[in-house]
Order: sequence, then C-alpha cells, then structure tokens
Amino acid sequence: MCESYQSELGFFTKRELVAVFTRPDSAVIIWKQFFTKAEGEFVAELMLIRENDKYLVEHVVFF
Repeated sequence: MCESYQSELGFFTKRELVAVFTRPDSAVIIWKQFFTKAEGEFVAELMLIRENDKYLVEHVVFF
C-alpha cells in the first residue's frame, strides 16, 4: 500500500490542521497533507472511536 502511493505522490511532508469534530464516543481530525512529489493540497481524515476507555483508529484516508 505505502509503496504504491509513495511512488506516485512521494513521502508525507507538511501538515496543517483544518478541524477537529468531536462526539461523546468518537472524534474526526481533518488536515491538509502535502507530499514530496505531488503538488497541491490533499485532504486527510482520521477517525477515532472510544471503546472501553481506549481510543482506537477507526480509519484514516487521504484524497
């Protein structure tokens, strides 16, 4: 997976926080993601869920 996007986009570089959305048992973090080979801004999203007093990563995507 990593080799696939790294060959096209490069490696992660700068990140800029855009927003954090919270609910009682989850949170979503949105940021701008930049890469070494691709120009422009990408959107990244991380969703955390709370189970048994632990926060777990539900998913991470960028587009």
